Amino acid sequence: MKNETLFKLLAILGLFLAAGGSILAQGPAPPDRLASLGTAFTYQGRLTDGGSPASGQYDFQFTLHDDPTADSPVGSPVAVDNKQVTEGLFTVSLDFGAVFGGDALYLAIGVRPGSSTGAYTPLTPRQALTAAPYALSLRPGASIHNKATSGDMAGISLESDHGEGVAVNSAGGVGLRVYSSDAIGVGVDWAGWDGVRVQTAGNSGVYVNEAGGDGVFVGTAGNPSTSTLSVFKNGFEVAGAEGAGLYVGRADLAGVGVISAGSDGVFVYSAGDDGVSVELAGNPSTSTLSTYKNGFEVGGAEGHGLYVGRADRDGVYVNEAGGDGVTVVSADVDGVSVFSADYNGVNVGTAGGYGVFVGTAGGDGVTVFWAGDRGVSVGETGDDGVFVYRAGSSSTTSSSTQKNGFEVAGAEGHGLYVGRADRAGVSVGSAGQDGVAVYSAGWDGVYADTDQADHEWGVYTPDKIYAGTTLASGGPLMIVAQSGDTGSLETGDVVAVSGIGAVLADGEAPLPLVRRASATDAAADAVVGVVYRRLVTEAKLTEVQRDGQAETLSSPHTRSADGAIAPGEYLFIVVLGPAQVKAAAGAGDIQPGDRLTAGSAGQVRKAAPVKVGDVAFYPPGTIVGTAMEALDSDRASGLIWVLVRPQ
Repeated sequence: MKNETLFKLLAILGLFLAAGGSILAQGPAPPDRLASLGTAFTYQGRLTDGGSPASGQYDFQFTLHDDPTADSPVGSPVAVDNKQVTEGLFTVSLDFGAVFGGDALYLAIGVRPGSSTGAYTPLTPRQALTAAPYALSLRPGASIHNKATSGDMAGISLESDHGEGVAVNSAGGVGLRVYSSDAIGVGVDWAGWDGVRVQTAGNSGVYVNEAGGDGVFVGTAGNPSTSTLSVFKNGFEVAGAEGAGLYVGRADLAGVGVISAGSDGVFVYSAGDDGVSVELAGNPSTSTLSTYKNGFEVGGAEGHGLYVGRADRDGVYVNEAGGDGVTVVSADVDGVSVFSADYNGVNVGTAGGYGVFVGTAGGDGVTVFWAGDRGVSVGETGDDGVFVYRAGSSSTTSSSTQKNGFEVAGAEGHGLYVGRADRAGVSVGSAGQDGVAVYSAGWDGVYADTDQADHEWGVYTPDKIYAGTTLASGGPLMIVAQSGDTGSLETGDVVAVSGIGAVLADGEAPLPLVRRASATDAAADAVVGVVYRRLVTEAKLTEVQRDGQAETLSSPHTRSADGAIAPGEYLFIVVLGPAQVKAAAGAGDIQPGDRLTAGSAGQVRKAAPVKVGDVAFYPPGTIVGTAMEALDSDRASGLIWVLVRPQ
């Protein structure tokens, strides 16, 4: 047709959106399913030319707009050339791609004769695209009501070989909402990738207001070695997962937040690897992942590895652990911090390894600010109760092979520091061997400074104290000496200095040689004390770990013993204080208060003063001490109590 001046179009648009019947898939989809429906739709129109139905071939151009008049194209134009029109009627298939998202769209049409190459004549007005009635349930904001009486009928059932089953790119409110369901709110029977995935959410990624069973249930994720279903109605349940049961890549606040729980906040019954693993929390200076399968693992934390604000019972409770109950490899601040606990801050019932183990801590390994009961309580352990390998930057470390109540392999400061204790700073109720043992100290082995003005009783004990070659007890002061006598010395013998002896064990200064004093020789003028008991030196073996190698250390351990002291053996002698001394009444009865001097065979007798004119005195070096009890003629000799004070 030529020289047409005007085309008038009466167009009738039918838009058919077909919804297939719901099918509840059971397991992976079969590989021979039908091809998916495309995005093309059918348009039918009626074209008149000069008031009469048009016949012949015409060229059409179709464009979509989101406004009835404005130039606002959506997608690309679709051209249909040399389309046969019969008695005004024509049918075309239009495909603008995936542009239908529920928004209102308008179809603009241009036409020209099939034999023409000129411009298209636009036809007005634009045709509003309308939907089939049941397709309205898929528009934005629509609701689908399932009135079926069968519990197996799904509100919406989707199958997809590729891509997401349901994709919500952005939602100002709820991405997907299910108000009520007698069965499953949202069910994913099988997914090649994530069952439910939320890329970004302004509020809750997945929100379940109320559920008759589990809030979120995952039967199997990936290909786990096994799965176990819970009989409880859980907020979040994963029966089996090849990877993490719950994985949080990044959270500005809590990775997992539990506001209130009637029972366990987070409960892991069985895990093939870590029960709970946190690789990075915040922005830590560094992180280290463990190669072990841990109950709770934190690779790196800017703040606390584990923080408990308030616990009515245990802040952290480990019933049984084959390895470490709680392990902190590295912490910039506190490895484990408990600010307040009505019961135990950290309670370890039984541990095959360490109850609490701190590998390295920039601050305190374990800090207890306040505890109503015990700060740290260890009921029973197979190894050390508390073990600290290194605190700060110690010059060296030495680990014991013994199973100790408290062990510090190396500390830059104090191995054990008590800032304030209303009672004992360190209390040992019972010890099979040493109550407190210091094998090596760069400074003071034991340092005590009281808060009294006179600094009284820095160290107090009713038992004896042995330091080097000096022994202090609740009574006398004693020193260690070596026997230089030709015979055996016995308890109560008066001895005098006779020379210089050998060095004791790992000591530095030589010991005095002593022999039994007698009034018949010059030794009577060099009385130094009274024999107390023998001194026995034994080797004490201790196994330690140095640089990963076991090493046995031998250290001398001394004690007193009964029996005669042979020549060359070591002994304790009382040099000041009360002691039982051999005495004889040969020079008269001995009465309390009498000055005593050396008699015969190491015995003491009553001393007689020397008179020079009217002045009486005792020669220097002859006085052993003062009698504290009597020795009369009824008892010619024996042991009496003497306040030893050689003069």
